[in-house]
Amino acid sequence: MPLSDYLQPQCVIHLELGDNDALDPYTFRVDSITDGLLVHWQMEGADDGDLHFTEQSLADACGFSGISQGNVDFAADDDKPSKVQRSTPPFLLSREVFAALKVGPTMIFLPSQGAAVEFTLGQSGTREITVLGERRSVHVVALDSERVEMTVLDDPGFPLVLQRSEWGEDTVHFIEITAE
Repeated sequence: MPLSDYLQPQCVIHLELGDNDALDPYTFRVDSITDGLLVHWQMEGADDGDLHFTEQSLADACGFSGISQGNVDFAADDDKPSKVQRSTPPFLLSREVFAALKVGPTMIFLPSQGAAVEFTLGQSGTREITVLGERRSVHVVALDSERVEMTVLDDPGFPLVLQRSEWGEDTVHFIEITAE
């Protein structure tokens, strides 16, 4: 069963997101998958908010949104929490960007860098992840750039970012998907 089949309302994606000093635990509760992806994010014991990523952003956005210490940054100035059209969640590549990476070098905007960075497709492999309490072996691909590395689920419909590091420091670390 594709991982995207598990992302139904009330599932929770658990991540650690890095900022300047540490990896902070975050949850992203899926509230709706109609017309894109509506999530409620929360930094453990602190800030929270809602983000509506439109179907357009999930299809073709060329950059990530970022959350640090309760502040949300987007790849495009006109994105706003209630209608994110040109940024993806910090844990997901758009389908178009993932397809482009399979063809050749691709630019991806990273809020932490304040710029787009060119990535190339690296080695593929497998990794164990936990989904709804069950360990699963999934196919992954490495994405490489001069200063950023990512490991992404090799799924054209749901290219989930399992790990991203910038300058050798983790900035996204997938933990698991649970039921609420």
